[in-house]
Amino acid sequence: MKILQYLQIGLRNGGANEVAFLIKQGLEELGHVVDMVSPEGTPSNGSTIQLPVFTSMKQRMALDESIKEGLLDKYGLTHICLRRMVEKYDVLHIHNFAQTGLTLGNIIELSKEIKVVITGHDMSILTGRCAHSF
Repeated sequence: MKILQYLQIGLRNGGANEVAFLIKQGLEELGHVVDMVSPEGTPSNGSTIQLPVFTSMKQRMALDESIKEGLLDKYGLTHICLRRMVEKYDVLHIHNFAQTGLTLGNIIELSKEIKVVITGHDMSILTGRCAHSF
């Protein structure tokens, strides 16, 4: 099985990311192919795929204009780029959903194309970005 794990940053730096890399290791030992992806411009260990955000300055300017006009929110681009990638995979495993920039609507759309697993490493999946409810 081919699995794509989506992380906020592509480093094995403890916490949720450490868990994601341990899951990758365990799945690979079972014979699965596992790739890690994080947004372009975030820290990465070199083996993590950087989610391409812009391929040209012209696209960047068009996106900025769309955001200003309210046609696309700043997180919509993450969803668009991720949708291009999932065609190559059987499962999308999202870690720390609230920090990924994806919306619940994005997840629902992605789940029509690929099996989606969400692992919440803190309470933010329930509180809407707050790691703790108190």
